[in-house]
Amino acid sequence: MFGYTEPPKLSLDERFRKVFAHVGGTAKVSIGVEGEPAPSVSWYKDNALLRAKPNVLVDIGETATTIMLKRITREDAGDYELVAKNDWGTTKERFTVKVVGMQFTSYC
Repeated sequence: MFGYTEPPKLSLDERFRKVFAHVGGTAKVSIGVEGEPAPSVSWYKDNALLRAKPNVLVDIGETATTIMLKRITREDAGDYELVAKNDWGTTKERFTVKVVGMQFTSYC
């Protein structure tokens, strides 16, 4: 007997295609995830697998995945991509983070 199957589908609100964040601030983007079987998801920044950092939090739920950037620095600016895969296909969704404001370095 065959079960219901479908390739991954991602849904990103158009308002989040370009995210402007202030230095020291927080940015949060959620992307809806569908597919059967449930797709595996991977986050990328500037075409490289996103590395774990204390200020980057990723939550992967049953119907969505969320990335939160805390204490934003200039290094957090760039192109972010979510890739979802299952046995029936692969799909991607992208957005850009632009960081604005002054960043100060303490030399004490």
